[in-house]
Amino acid sequence: MAVIAKFYVAEYTRQAYQPDAASVVLRATSRKEGDNADFWSATPSGELKMSLSAAGGAAARWFEARLGQDVYLTFEDAAPGKTYAGPYDKVAREDLPTG
Repeated sequence: MAVIAKFYVAEYTRQAYQPDAASVVLRATSRKEGDNADFWSATPSGELKMSLSAAGGAAARWFEARLGQDVYLTFEDAAPGKTYAGPYDKVAREDLPTG
């Protein structure tokens, strides 16, 4: 079983001393319109803070491109022997901002 939550990318901060690193803050969606109302009724508040290292540059750019937008978070068991299906820094190239 997995649990899905709907959050928005509330903050994205880059560090001057390490430009490929970033801090990201996600907050529970609070707009009570569309399917947001269903998510809000289950998760009326919440916050997730992450620090992304330079090695996670692709992930940092992914979040930067979604600043202010809703995203889904999926929580599932990290059972013994279960591994992530792909490279941690692999992001679809068409999702990355250009320039």
